[in-house]
Amino acid sequence: MNLDNQYWNNRYLENEFSWDLGEISEPLKNYFDQLTDKNLKILIPGAGNAHEAEYLFNKDFKNIYVLDFAEEPIHLFKKRNPLFNVEHLVCENFFDHKGQYDLIIEQTFFCAINPELRKKYAEHMHQLLKPKAKLVGLLFNDILNTDHPPFGGNKTEYLPYFENLFKFNTFEPAYNSIKPRADRELFINFEQPITLVEGPFDAIAVKNNCIPLFGKTMSKQLKLKLLEHDVPMVHILLDNDAIKDSIKICEFLIKNSIPT
Repeated sequence: MNLDNQYWNNRYLENEFSWDLGEISEPLKNYFDQLTDKNLKILIPGAGNAHEAEYLFNKDFKNIYVLDFAEEPIHLFKKRNPLFNVEHLVCENFFDHKGQYDLIIEQTFFCAINPELRKKYAEHMHQLLKPKAKLVGLLFNDILNTDHPPFGGNKTEYLPYFENLFKFNTFEPAYNSIKPRADRELFINFEQPITLVEGPFDAIAVKNNCIPLFGKTMSKQLKLKLLEHDVPMVHILLDNDAIKDSIKICEFLIKNSIPT
């Protein structure tokens, strides 16, 4: 199946998006109501009717970006929200999108893409997040369809896509889903870890959220900064000849309650 922008445009033109709730989902509403920083740079990819963006906008969040592959849902959102910053309405393929965000929201986008792209989705999400930023939202915890969207799955399948890229703050069945989706949704709150590498070229190769050690050990200054900034997780990616050094770094991190 060719899930291109024309396919999705037609779905919206023909009003065929049955899994759209028609409003913000309760788990995300509950999460948004706990946010206090209205200046967070937030991306909602595969936004569709973008009920989440509309809710945040009406709650005076200043820096929301709505991204969709198809023109029609962007047009409909603009029509409903004429005061929304048009420069923050982006009609683009998610996998071509570039930027750095404090928070990315997942709401029925993951289930809409070809399942063969799920690993690439996780990797691109990782690239779009700032250090310590979060990917938050809902994934279907149900088989659903295999030949057309929405495509389903379960935690066991999803785990390998994300486990080497993020710290899992929450990855559990949502407790406050609407009745038709009760026990069929996973609430996710994934946080961007830091990766320690030996040199600047290693950092370029890994691409995102890397700190080059310029050697094989952590400086006192770096240790202090990791402790001061409440780092969610640290990945250690040193060369094969630095196993002992990697173990020492792990011991320091574990001793100071930093997951690794």
